[in-house]
Amino acid sequence: MKNTLLNTSQLQLTLLEEHKETESLLFPSGISACGKSIIVSDTGHNRLLLLSFDGKIQDIIGSGVAGHKDGTYFKASFNRPQGTAWWKSNFIFVADTGNNCIRKIDLKAKEVSTVFKRKNTTNDTDENFSSPWDVCIGPGYGSEMNELNVLYIAVAGSHQIWAMPLQDSAIKSSNDRHEFVKCSPFAGSGVEECRNNSYKMKAGFAQPSGISYSESNPGILFIADSESSTVRSLSLVNGQVKTVVGGGLDPKDLFQYGDKDGSGYDVKLQHPLGICVVDEAKIYIADSYNHKIKLINDKKRECSTVAGSGVKGSKTGDSLLECEFDEPSAICYSSDEKLLLIADTNNHSIKIIDPEAKVLKVMSLTFPEISCVDAPRVESTPRQENSNFRKINLKFGGRINCTFQLNQAGLNLTEGVMQPWNVSLKGTCNWNVECRSNSLFHSTQQPSLILRCIDGSNGDLHSEIIISANLTLCDNINNICFPKKFTAKLEIEFSEEGQESYDGVFVFTR
Repeated sequence: MKNTLLNTSQLQLTLLEEHKETESLLFPSGISACGKSIIVSDTGHNRLLLLSFDGKIQDIIGSGVAGHKDGTYFKASFNRPQGTAWWKSNFIFVADTGNNCIRKIDLKAKEVSTVFKRKNTTNDTDENFSSPWDVCIGPGYGSEMNELNVLYIAVAGSHQIWAMPLQDSAIKSSNDRHEFVKCSPFAGSGVEECRNNSYKMKAGFAQPSGISYSESNPGILFIADSESSTVRSLSLVNGQVKTVVGGGLDPKDLFQYGDKDGSGYDVKLQHPLGICVVDEAKIYIADSYNHKIKLINDKKRECSTVAGSGVKGSKTGDSLLECEFDEPSAICYSSDEKLLLIADTNNHSIKIIDPEAKVLKVMSLTFPEISCVDAPRVESTPRQENSNFRKINLKFGGRINCTFQLNQAGLNLTEGVMQPWNVSLKGTCNWNVECRSNSLFHSTQQPSLILRCIDGSNGDLHSEIIISANLTLCDNINNICFPKKFTAKLEIEFSEEGQESYDGVFVFTR
């Protein structure tokens, strides 16, 4: 890794010496599947990717710039999103870790909203909602376990499990109704320890980072309790918290880690982050610091390695036990495809395991080509910052060629980071928009945008074009990376005496 300084902006970047521009993921840390679709938290790029099992990207959700903004897929922003959970196949809940909030993706409306956020007030329980890491959907506490209507959240920062009702029925069916009035602590005292207890609020967790529920093993939440290096169970029937495997007898001893298969407390894990439940005999975990995938039998409290040599690396190998991972942090199981999906975080990849065939492969992602007309259109004028303004007299049918340049030595577009941009077209002129590169603001090409008014028969003599980009720049001389909003505004008047074409160079600096 480069020894690179970051300024005080909210943008979080990790620059990798070997990270190539063509790599499509950056520290993926969340994955879940529903039917024929997969959602991946592309955490380093502050976005989510909706894709099919053949690796084709169906949608990119989020602008790629770290922030907290609701809206359409293009406009929305996240800050280090992690775990995800599907609900009713049309909605996806996201643990937006850096924003200390829970987001909801509406797949039909193609919009992102915030459903819960920490209030940052000293007299409110919400202040303890810190670093939500993973989410899952399950039944209400004390219910008949036949309706999945509660979102359970592994809140690593406060060492607790929180719960949020998704329907009124979650409150009505619960025998502990006061706990489901809003998103609130459900289990865990908040003390960082590995304490089992029959009363869930007296139990202790240590940075719970993965949570999973399966109707095939009803009534139990399973938790990857990372800092205690254990897998825990939480009963939705009576609230009892138990250790399934890992750890030790002393609840305050968080150093009982290692790499050992076996049963009960003899099992040693090291910072497990991801967990998925298939049934009571099959609970898979991403044992992150051991660089392995392991299988747990809940009834027998047994644990065995199914993939990974334990050596940090990226080798696929001829057998699952010869394969290498680099701190895998998320795992899910597709009941439709009968496949395990793993976010191999530090390898910036998704790996697929067929448990029956005992075969592993790396998923090859195919991103859609994005043309200029696919860019989001905005109705309101963006805030002007480092703006370029031009007035142009143009003939109907005339052409505008915009070229964008960086004018400071050592200043470049950051490789491997999305550079989202908008084109706002005002007026009734029908514009044709082209660009010489599918990505427009591309780190190895000079960005160029061509616009032509192809229909001015309505007699409108005025038009306005606003081009804005949320860029991520790197100053290679001072070793600083920072976000910058660039805006170019063009006011066009059409007349017979106007220019046939206009060539303009727009310069952006720090």
